[in-house]
Amino acid sequence: MKLLITLLALCVTLPINAQKTYKAISYNIRWNNIADDLDQWDNRKEAIGNFLEEEKPDFVGMQEVLEDQLFFLNKYLVYYTHIGVGRDDGIKKGEFCPIFYDAVKWQILENETIWLSETPGNASRGWDAACNRVVTYGLFVNIESGDTLSVFNTHFDHKGETAREESVSLLQSFVETKSKNRDYIVLGDFNLTPVTTLYRSLTNVFKDTREVANHRYEEHSGTFNDFELEGEFSRRIDYIFTKPSMDVLLYDCPDLRIDGRHLSDHFPIVVIFRSIKNTD
Repeated sequence: MKLLITLLALCVTLPINAQKTYKAISYNIRWNNIADDLDQWDNRKEAIGNFLEEEKPDFVGMQEVLEDQLFFLNKYLVYYTHIGVGRDDGIKKGEFCPIFYDAVKWQILENETIWLSETPGNASRGWDAACNRVVTYGLFVNIESGDTLSVFNTHFDHKGETAREESVSLLQSFVETKSKNRDYIVLGDFNLTPVTTLYRSLTNVFKDTREVANHRYEEHSGTFNDFELEGEFSRRIDYIFTKPSMDVLLYDCPDLRIDGRHLSDHFPIVVIFRSIKNTD
């Protein structure tokens, strides 16, 4: 309800001829791990589906999505289509970093997945990473306005320091190559905090939506809760970045729960941004 009220306020304050606004969500939904006990996927999936359905985002970038979770989300989010592949074989094995998009509003023009490794065109593990890691990319056009948007979704490695360092460079190069002079958003779990050198490297090129949003709402400063029910939750490792010239109207990081328990071990990030007319 808080976010809905904010949206209504934004609608009132925007001029009639304002450019269109769009909504994006980044959400690490936690892989389907039976060892999670009360927090396992079957106990959370309906609530996650309801949240996404109620928010009606234009785009959702998710992390840690296994094939069975993808199957559920595809059935639940009836107006959405997704792009993305399994990171272990380039088809369906291992975790996906899918981008779901509202297929009523957006048409996809091209898409690609690269691996964060020395061989980005092949399913592979890079440097000192513990797992294969990918970037999912899609170029979209809004059916009503004609706005084009490049969307990227990724999940950096949680172990390899060299892998994260190289991933920053590879991601930035990929975004530059694919977005050209278009608007873009970069969604993901980056497994690095704002005090790191790598965060500064990212924000030398990208804009951190939390820091520049006209309105910011968050119950905690961090995005990771580890399924702990109480705490400061100050560890921020999930981000939505944009092209520096884009306007960010709202940043929200809600603490979502069902029966007192978290919907995931991460909080979602919800961002509303304004498009600019861009050319190919």
